[in-house]
Amino acid sequence: MPDRALTLPSYYANGMVLQQQTPNRIIGLATPRVSIELTLERHPAPQQTVSSLDRRFGTIYRDTTEADRNGHFSFLLPELQASYCRYTLTLSTIGSRTGDEASPAPYVRRPGLPRPIEDLIVIDDILIGEVWVSGGQDNMALPLAFADQGQFRQLLDQNDFVRFLLHGEEGREDETDYAIKPRERLTAARWTRAGNVLDLRRISAIAAHFAQTLHQSLDVPVGIISTEVSGTLIASWISYETLAATPEAVSHLTRIRLWRTAEGLMAAGEGARFQPGVYFNARIAPLRALACRGILWYQGESDVAFPDYYQTVLPRMLEDWQRVLQPVAGQTLAFVYCQLAPYCYPTLPPETLPRFNAMLARIRAELPLEAGLVALHDQPLDYDKLPPAWSHPLHPQAKAAIGHRCARIALGLAYDWPVARSSPELASVRAVGDKLLLGFRTQGEALSVQGGGQQPRGFEIAGADGRFRPAKSRLLFGVEIMLWHPDIPQPVSCQYGCRELNFDATLVTADGLAVVPFSTQYPRIDAQPDLRWMTMDNLEQWAFERPERPRPLPDRAGLVPLFTNLTEAKVRYELDTGQRHEGEASLRIQYRADRTVFPILRYEERHLSQRPLIPWQDYRCLRLAVFNHDRQPKRLRLAGQRDWIDCEQSLSWQIIELPIAGASFQRGLILELEDRQRQGTLLLDNLELVPGPR
Repeated sequence: MPDRALTLPSYYANGMVLQQQTPNRIIGLATPRVSIELTLERHPAPQQTVSSLDRRFGTIYRDTTEADRNGHFSFLLPELQASYCRYTLTLSTIGSRTGDEASPAPYVRRPGLPRPIEDLIVIDDILIGEVWVSGGQDNMALPLAFADQGQFRQLLDQNDFVRFLLHGEEGREDETDYAIKPRERLTAARWTRAGNVLDLRRISAIAAHFAQTLHQSLDVPVGIISTEVSGTLIASWISYETLAATPEAVSHLTRIRLWRTAEGLMAAGEGARFQPGVYFNARIAPLRALACRGILWYQGESDVAFPDYYQTVLPRMLEDWQRVLQPVAGQTLAFVYCQLAPYCYPTLPPETLPRFNAMLARIRAELPLEAGLVALHDQPLDYDKLPPAWSHPLHPQAKAAIGHRCARIALGLAYDWPVARSSPELASVRAVGDKLLLGFRTQGEALSVQGGGQQPRGFEIAGADGRFRPAKSRLLFGVEIMLWHPDIPQPVSCQYGCRELNFDATLVTADGLAVVPFSTQYPRIDAQPDLRWMTMDNLEQWAFERPERPRPLPDRAGLVPLFTNLTEAKVRYELDTGQRHEGEASLRIQYRADRTVFPILRYEERHLSQRPLIPWQDYRCLRLAVFNHDRQPKRLRLAGQRDWIDCEQSLSWQIIELPIAGASFQRGLILELEDRQRQGTLLLDNLELVPGPR
């Protein structure tokens, strides 16, 4: 028996947004066998002037039904088109079928707080528009007030046409109760309204920008059902019955000691929030019969170590949600989901995160919903402006661009706009002589290098021996990428952005969507040492500090100098975009020393994120381009070597090879210079490690 004579799902509340272009099913509970009347009224939009004779307004729909013997009833509202008009929905009981109950007294609105009427529900200020469900963990949950340095905290303060359904932080009825069975109602559910600043500050930043972009693009109201919770596992978002029927899920959860029998589920206690199904029960099951356009999803950091398991259970989760949510008539739910942001997971192999993201890309075609993937590895990783509770490299503060990307993909996926339905992906690879030509699915958008550069980065190429090397690359007419390496006459495979910190993979389409990282050898991912510094077109790198004590999730990262300060000489490093061998820039080194032999460049692998370490012993020599700017007699060698290599005394680039054998790499790579003048300028470009024979 319900607490009152008439009960609706908790998402039916003042200020709600109903999905347009589909019949909306209303389910509820009432006294068994009682008759219920429903009326729907339309009111003019704010500041819209209409005639009192305009039949578009007033009561536009009326229906009656009878609750069954268990008190369940349902209505089906007619299909409505989005507008900025307001609607009022009224449900009331009209007596029992046998007539032994009197009809309720007419409802009269009065100022103040009227006495509750148990057999009448009035829901005011309803909008008709687009409804999406947002879900996931920390990065989806990051509040609008904190993201992007707080510059968008007022984004929706005065926008009454983008609304969020918020509810209990963890879906709990009190401090100890977790949902071990599906619930019928959300905890403390309420819809945000313009001016409700406290609620609007805590909404998901990604979902807020997603909703605002949809609202501006479609010119309709938008409602977001927020379900995300920080620090959650995907198993918590899947029903217990579905997990129990999936052997791979039971095996995995047993292995990590999170599986419990149905009788062993706990409403409280240590680990209760990580139990199978608890957030499905508390935050998804109560949405039964909700009509919506699709799902916005960003989750996986807690499951990143298990890509094969995730590939199995993500489709099962979507099947569960399909059984709860009601798609627009004639369509399936749309599913817009994000890859994970770059991060260093020191307790996991360095290929773990790239492989997880590659799995997310590969599984798209296998999902039971129309799905669009959002690549976001190119976004800034700064996190230091977040408040202490959120300040962690796992939570980059840049969220506005991600929300915009999600919305753009949703426009193509769910609304058939002539834009991308997913982030651009590799479509074809063909060998042409000693080169590989790569084609991409871009929805007709031209490829370009983010930031306006000319040479795509982040590509690696391998021959039959499987040894990947940084590829030479060229963008062909904004359509294809050509890859090659002068030492690989017959390339057979390639990969792009396959490392934890892969923000140098900057290939994008003209509309700003990043190309999805890939490996033509998937599921094998070969995480290579980070050799980006050898291009000599940057002076800083994003790195994770090595903590004093090992931590499973390192919490300090930022931009650090690429090259270690030298004490043996005064050295100044600058990027020279005018005089370069190839690429975007060269490294100009100006030096002054007290002796004729001194180090001019030191690269140390001292950061936690510099992994895997460079296997110096596997290489034959260091090849580099040198420009002797002042044409003085100079010689170069690697520290520990005896033999010197002369630099040409000419204003032209010279390619030299410095032997690896016998060199010392205890403190990383140290390049030494001999200059009898003890001061001058030298330009370096395109360092490359040349493998030795296997």
